[in-house]
Amino acid sequence: MIVSGVTGKVNYYNMPEGFQVDSVTLDGKEINHNLTRVELITEGDFNIEYSCPKAKTYYTLKLTIDHTPPEITFKGVDENGVARGPVYWEGLGPGESLSFMRDGKTYKARTDSLTQTGEYQITATDQAGNEAVYYITIMLYLNAQSVVFFALFVAIIAAVIIYLQYEKKRMRVR
Repeated sequence: MIVSGVTGKVNYYNMPEGFQVDSVTLDGKEINHNLTRVELITEGDFNIEYSCPKAKTYYTLKLTIDHTPPEITFKGVDENGVARGPVYWEGLGPGESLSFMRDGKTYKARTDSLTQTGEYQITATDQAGNEAVYYITIMLYLNAQSVVFFALFVAIIAAVIIYLQYEKKRMRVR
């Protein structure tokens, strides 16, 4: 498996046949190891020096291990993942990204909020490849434009009713 300098996808580094581990440091401190395998379960910066004694070649592997998925906070969502208005998020760190699916289809969020009704699956991914998946449902809600439209609609209906009542009183039958 080929990995980048920051990863959460490996837990062990096994030496190929004929190679041996010479030293391992985690965050600058020497740690215990065996000759054929390095345990990468602990998070931190690893510096692994290994060699092939028969060929008299020496190598260094520098790797940052991160197994913690990103944590995103959503505002406007209740404890059941339901929102009755726009949803905003925060906590996206450097190298982290969000991908969205709305009602089962890929969705591009153009801002830092979700405003359209539907069922969302939001995947937060960090540079180490760790993922956290969030599920949110945005219910139908009235925003400022909807309230203005509704108020105008009610005002027009009321005006028509008042006009009809007024005309009914003025009407004469001959």
